[in-house]
Amino acid sequence: MVGRGRATGGSTAHPILERVEVRWRRIRTTRSVIEVMAVVFAVHMVASRFIELPDAADRYQVLTGVAYFVFGLFSAFAIESSRSRLARINELLKGSDGEMIALLRLAAPFGAAQDMLRVLIDRHMQEQIDYRLIDFDRSAGSLRDIEEWCSMVALDGTRQEIALDHMLGCLVTIRSSRQQLEALVRQRVTTVEWISVLSMLATLWLLMLASGGGPFAASVLGGALIASLAGTVVVLWHLSSLTWQEGDWIWRPLDNMFRALDLLPYYHRSDIDSGRVDPPRGSVRVAEFPHEYPDLRDKVVEIVAVD
Repeated sequence: MVGRGRATGGSTAHPILERVEVRWRRIRTTRSVIEVMAVVFAVHMVASRFIELPDAADRYQVLTGVAYFVFGLFSAFAIESSRSRLARINELLKGSDGEMIALLRLAAPFGAAQDMLRVLIDRHMQEQIDYRLIDFDRSAGSLRDIEEWCSMVALDGTRQEIALDHMLGCLVTIRSSRQQLEALVRQRVTTVEWISVLSMLATLWLLMLASGGGPFAASVLGGALIASLAGTVVVLWHLSSLTWQEGDWIWRPLDNMFRALDLLPYYHRSDIDSGRVDPPRGSVRVAEFPHEYPDLRDKVVEIVAVD
């Protein structure tokens, strides 16, 4: 179902405050890191003033050094592995998008049938957005519809035969990219690994409290250190869940792709309201779902104007 409307969520605040609010919403993942670091710092400052553990400074210092080394080694490996995975997923998605654009343009010799292919590609791209990236395989059905169009389209002349041959090559590349993507999105940090890293973080904090005390400056430095470690864990969580800076590697490329296909960009109302995505100015399509995920029945798509 498609309707028309206007983007909601406007603000009557002072223009400067409104710009600050918009910017704060845009840095959603970075904001979560800052918020966690601030909370951890505050908790540490309070705890270091009121909690006193048994005095064994020398032993605690040795254990703290070992814990820092192990935590740093594991965190560096996990973050590098997650960043490489994210970069590879980004590369595959962009390559697949490019092949999909080429697929539609190669269909030009088929005349009016190209419009039907555009509808099928649009439906496929919407399904990829509707399902979470971890459920990437759920959108395979709409890709089969595109493959079926290529296998059933009537050929009339050498030009169409050559175009179809190149289109089938695009589909082979797209299918290969999908298989790699479906494997990559499942390679998240495991539960056991999360338990290990969180246990090490908690141990470091307790050791810091045990070997702490002393002047207020020491508590501040200790709080800053444990807060930075907590921020590192949050970054790892975003990298593992594929939400780190997603505006740069998911939403902007998707926006550009829809426009390259002569289609309006497509977003979820919930993503806009939560600040996960900041739609560009102009007309966009906004979808709402009356049922809980992953039930996508009765989807309502509205064309709205973003000011």
